[in-house]
Amino acid sequence: MGSAKGVLFLLTASAIWGAIGVIVGLLIASPSEVVPAVAIRSLSATLVLLPFVKRVLRRDAVLMGLISATFYTTYVATITLEGISIPAVMLYTAPAFILALYALEGRKVNAYDVMLVIPVVAGVLLLYGGQILSFATLLGLATGLTYGLLIWYSSLMQSRKYSEWEVIQAQSLWSLPPLAPASLAFPHLNLSVLVGGVLLGVLETVVAYYFFYKGMRFVGPFNSTVISATEPVFAMVYALLVFGQRLNGLQYLGAALILLSSILAAARTRR
Repeated sequence: MGSAKGVLFLLTASAIWGAIGVIVGLLIASPSEVVPAVAIRSLSATLVLLPFVKRVLRRDAVLMGLISATFYTTYVATITLEGISIPAVMLYTAPAFILALYALEGRKVNAYDVMLVIPVVAGVLLLYGGQILSFATLLGLATGLTYGLLIWYSSLMQSRKYSEWEVIQAQSLWSLPPLAPASLAFPHLNLSVLVGGVLLGVLETVVAYYFFYKGMRFVGPFNSTVISATEPVFAMVYALLVFGQRLNGLQYLGAALILLSSILAAARTRR
């Protein structure tokens, strides 16, 4: 029962996150607006979660903010360059990076875990037509790496008895020190960037991450990232409905392979 509830929480987070590309596409017009929008995202989430500030004024919470600042920036930048669908799929190279982190920690990695990663790698190759060293591919992989780090470290914080709200506040509050000064180098603040940043902060950070971290308590960080690979499905539907964006046949196959890993991981949580 707990696993089923966890999967439902994760799917809810995925449905909300799938709309990130729509928000960025409608309100954040160019790469020069990325850093200001991301800074507003962190600031608005921090303000919403002010009651949870006290506990995150600790050294172990600072690293969470640095990771999230890097992740937020690379992901939104990738959307402005690549459109909605491909960056959303590239997030879900994260399980491969989480397995690597597990190995570095000395945790046991079994054959089933490795099997879940193989379709992800194949899917990435199909999405980018084998151009694995292109700038777009490397930026996409950077989103997967930083997302993997975010999930891995958030799980560590949960093991230290931080609540879901406190983890979200840590990633919001401590991402402000690097983002606020950086945003001064990109003085492209206007009403659409402000609205986009607030939506990213309240809806896509506070609400979506609450459901994600709640689900992660039931099924663990690795399975959570694989299950929430349903996010690209929502992103593709939203991109088609709002912008008319489509992938080609091989790219759809690549996306399907990545989503296959999600289905297999979800099936394992029910055992």
